[in-house]
Amino acid sequence: MDWKKEFLARHSEAVQLFKRLLTENLGVTNERVLILGDDGEPGRMVGPRINALYEEACKALGLNYTFIAQSVKLRGDVAEPHVINALDKLPHESV
Repeated sequence: MDWKKEFLARHSEAVQLFKRLLTENLGVTNERVLILGDDGEPGRMVGPRINALYEEACKALGLNYTFIAQSVKLRGDVAEPHVINALDKLPHESV
């Protein structure tokens, strides 16, 4: 995860934006946050980068969050079992 540390160090201002997205746009306060994403592929790292920003923003806000990644999927592909289980276990009022 060397890319993640380097990416976040260069984009600390984006973490502030994602903190505002969570609090002002999504209205997150005490809800559990589930961040779902994929592992990305070489040259296709937008998703993992966005997930890293959400994760860092959740940490900075002291939110109760979980990050779950799966392999890259195409539209219509079935989610991996650990993702389905995580979604099934989400309590009401989760984000």
